[in-house]
Amino acid sequence: MKSELLLAALAASLIGSAGATITLNTQFGTAFDSSGNPVPAGTLYALVADTDNNNVFAGGFGLNSSLTAGGAASAFTSGQTLLLGGLLGGDTIFYLGAFDGAGEGITAETIQLALGVNGVAPARRFAFYWFPGATLGSANSATIGTQVGGIHTGVAEGGLEGMVFPSDGSLVPIGAATSAAGGTIPDSRFTVPVPEPSTAFLSLLGALGLIRRRR
Repeated sequence: MKSELLLAALAASLIGSAGATITLNTQFGTAFDSSGNPVPAGTLYALVADTDNNNVFAGGFGLNSSLTAGGAASAFTSGQTLLLGGLLGGDTIFYLGAFDGAGEGITAETIQLALGVNGVAPARRFAFYWFPGATLGSANSATIGTQVGGIHTGVAEGGLEGMVFPSDGSLVPIGAATSAAGGTIPDSRFTVPVPEPSTAFLSLLGALGLIRRRR
């Protein structure tokens, strides 16, 4: 009898969790390229969940901060392929999109996500990356170019919630906005160069050589 009750409870739990979703009304902007120009419509972006829950995103930047050139060199190479559900460091890409032309350097999109898929979980943080010069190949994959920007903000402002997944069934406005887009994030040129594969390899060899010398 106890085993039957346990099975029934498990079945009810699975049924209750099936199809659990959240909806994000996203707005991100203004995103710039390395020359300080707002990125055009069609520019590739990726949303990445902090699936190792260490409050550090791919490229080594933390909460309420942005990607640096050193971080970009550690996480990205020109021509690298991004895959939906794939890893960046210990984090997971849960959405690939393109700037929709809502404004210069701004994208606004409604995204429905399934909880438990590609790292999406209530209260987990995520970051926004954009790739000037690159476009979305498909909903499941894209190839990056020679520039990348990345940012996380947990601050609620301008009608937008911070970049944290809400609870099951929620529909929330969420995102990040620079001063140019009506927020308080400085209009900084967050975008930094992405190293060529050969440069990244040479950097790795240099690091290995340094380790050997220290030994």
